Amino acid sequence: MVGFSTLNIYKFNSDNGKSRLGLFSGDTIVEKEYWGKSFALQASFVKYCLKFLIKNPFAEKYWLLISKGYKMYMLLAKKFVDYYPHPHRNEQMKPMIKDYCETLFPGYYNESQGILYFGDNYQSLKGGVAEIDDGLKSANSRISFFDEKNPN
Repeated sequence: MVGFSTLNIYKFNSDNGKSRLGLFSGDTIVEKEYWGKSFALQASFVKYCLKFLIKNPFAEKYWLLISKGYKMYMLLAKKFVDYYPHPHRNEQMKPMIKDYCETLFPGYYNESQGILYFGDNYQSLKGGVAEIDDGLKSANSRISFFDEKNPN
């Protein structure tokens, strides 16, 4: 084994009475020497997502993702029209975000900042991995927005 990820499906409250499902994908860890060498993990994720979509045709579906680094956030920003947090829209998603964060991670959601905060001792990305510098922020407003929303 050279990597792993977490994956689960959750049911959430819906304002309109429809079923609301969230596909939660958590941390993904891959040995550094295998970065960019194999796409087996991505292919498995896509297959799982397709099955999820087919099995739940009438439910509202969301990808629930905790993004610790800007690269995953950029995947959302480039591939999806609606995502949260968004620099210019989707404030209507705030109640749902609060609901799922408090359901999955009770006590860790900072509502005023709109982020999960696990404390100062929480292990995040190691130094030298996907660090954000001033050049990245000035070259891409989405990266700057991500850094502003996620200062730690």
